[in-house]
Amino acid sequence: MRSIVIAMLLISCASEEPRRVPQSRAPAPIARASIAVAAADPREATRRAAHDMLAGYCGECHEGHRSTVAKALAVFDLDKPDWPARFDDHRYQAALMRLANKPPAAREAFIAFRDAELASMKSDSM
Repeated sequence: MRSIVIAMLLISCASEEPRRVPQSRAPAPIARASIAVAAADPREATRRAAHDMLAGYCGECHEGHRSTVAKALAVFDLDKPDWPARFDDHRYQAALMRLANKPPAAREAFIAFRDAELASMKSDSM
């Protein structure tokens, strides 16, 4: 998350009018495309798809603005930015069981989310 914030700050600074710097000390130009690519978290698309699907099927209990079910919100609250970090192996399995009778697209969105999160955890630990 910190790297996303830093990248967004760099993007906003890159779009401002450059300050006058003597030619001998002028920094090398920064390509905007490379900053935008660095800012994009590869998990963002799978997180968004899983969030939207979970909000539709599970939001009644797992969205803080809709729910008063404290136990469900303690497991994960889709309104909070850290909701993906609330999942562990047990919660992934429990969610898949609850999604068993939902449309295949819903299960596939959740499986893609799970796989991306687990892959990221593995690469972070290396």
